[in-house]
Amino acid sequence: MCAAIAMDGERVSVPAADAPFRRPAPPAYEVIIDPPRPHALRTAVKLLDRGAVVTYRLGGRGKGHRWAFGFTEYAVEADGTTSKTPVSAAEVMAVARESGREHEVEAMVEAALPYATPRNVRRLRAELAAGRNLDRVALPAIQTAILQRLAQGLTLSDLAERGGFVSAASRARGRHDTSWLQRRAGLIPHVCRTGKRRVARTADYHVAVMLVQAVGGDPVDFGV
Repeated sequence: MCAAIAMDGERVSVPAADAPFRRPAPPAYEVIIDPPRPHALRTAVKLLDRGAVVTYRLGGRGKGHRWAFGFTEYAVEADGTTSKTPVSAAEVMAVARESGREHEVEAMVEAALPYATPRNVRRLRAELAAGRNLDRVALPAIQTAILQRLAQGLTLSDLAERGGFVSAASRARGRHDTSWLQRRAGLIPHVCRTGKRRVARTADYHVAVMLVQAVGGDPVDFGV
């Protein structure tokens, strides 16, 4: 069964929501971590997300004075586009938390700390603390709620207004910034600080709260 949703003047058919939103992540979202092996470090977390394959690999990244030890995200999107982006351990913990496996990511980093420089150890410990503090929130449950609200007849403008996604430029035009909402919700790609196009899979705490407000939800139900 499909329903037409309003995308600010453009109607798109999506599966209709037959029941109210519930917290569990959709089946298309799966976190894969290899089981522990004796005397071997685990260095990879794989995410299957709506047809995309994303690998978070722990190791050296960058060259020269930019070299650091941490996670790098290698993403192959459903449309075949690719990206490579340094990410924090807090982000990987947020992704793994959707499957209740954030503690495995934390253990993975802790096991690698003896092989990192003191500067990198301090940064990684801070990233782990941020992950435990829920500084970043994974997006699949919020994405599901957004699509359900659209199927129920709300528009992206409605959601942007409710969540406070109004930039100075859009305010001057008397409009809400629907592209900002979609980028932060991981529904369309954005240009990250490295200059590459990337799909967001987590949001920082404050943005996550705005997204939950947009769908009229309770932050607790979304792990915020």
